[in-house]
Amino acid sequence: MYWRPLPSCISARILEVLPVCCGYHPITHRSGVQFAVTGRARRLLQIRLGRHAFGDQIMVLIFHLTYKDAWESARPVGEYAAPSLSEEGFIHCSKDIPQLLKVAARLYPGDTGLLVLDVDLEKLTSPLKNEPSRSGEIYPHIYGTLNADAVIRERALKVDADGGHYLEE
Repeated sequence: MYWRPLPSCISARILEVLPVCCGYHPITHRSGVQFAVTGRARRLLQIRLGRHAFGDQIMVLIFHLTYKDAWESARPVGEYAAPSLSEEGFIHCSKDIPQLLKVAARLYPGDTGLLVLDVDLEKLTSPLKNEPSRSGEIYPHIYGTLNADAVIRERALKVDADGGHYLEE
C-alpha cells in the first residue's frame, strides 16, 4: 500500500466522489487526513484530482496557461504575476488538462507560443481557492504570485491544422 499525507488544499467534497469499492480508504490521523491507495484506485485518484506520479511520489498539480515570453521573463526573478492578478486579484488555473484545453480553445483559438505550467500545490506559497465560474465549473485561483520553484514542468501547447490545441506527452 502507498501512504502519504493528503495536502490541506484538497477539500473533503472532492474526496467523496472517489469510489470506496476501488480500494480508496481515507483515515483520520492526528490533525490531517491520510490515504491508502493501491492498484486501480491509485490511478483513479491521479485522474480525479489532477495527480501525476513521478516514480513513487504522487504530486497534486494544477495547470496554468501562459505565453512563453511572459514565463521566460518571470522565471529568473523567481515569481510570476499573470495580468489577471492585477486586474482580478488572482491567477487563473485549471484543475486538469481537459479543462485547460477548453480554456485554450475559448480564449486563445489558434494562438501559438503558449506554455502549460504544471504547478505543484505542495510548493505553492500563495493562497489557492477553488471557485466556480459563471458556468458553475470549479477552477483553481492563485491569490498572489506564482513562485517559480512550484512549477515542476513546462510544456509547449501545440496547435493542429484546424487551430485546435493539444499537448504532446
